[in-house]
Amino acid sequence: MSTSNIDNKIAAWQKAPFNAQTQREVAQLAIENPLELEDAFYKNLAFGTGGMRGLMGVGPNRINAYTLGRNTQGISNYLKKQYPNEPISVAIAYDCRHQSDRLAHCSERIFCQ
Repeated sequence: MSTSNIDNKIAAWQKAPFNAQTQREVAQLAIENPLELEDAFYKNLAFGTGGMRGLMGVGPNRINAYTLGRNTQGISNYLKKQYPNEPISVAIAYDCRHQSDRLAHCSERIFCQ
């Protein structure tokens, strides 16, 4: 991916709709670890047979509320398209992993829309 594309992604994460904490984390990463910043933004996190797997942090190549939310919205859109005019239910679980409960609640809010 070109440097300008990465720079555009980084710039996008430093303004709305991303919250102030996320914006600060991106800015801090740019100062403290530019190589990690590049890795966090050079691609979108893959969704495979085991779901989303990867490091937690800011950027589209990390697990966070925004990447999880984007994938959850995609699943929700798919279910609504496959089962129009039918009630849809999903099971959401969490475990002891870092922020698992918070991310599960993020998915819950998206599915409930």
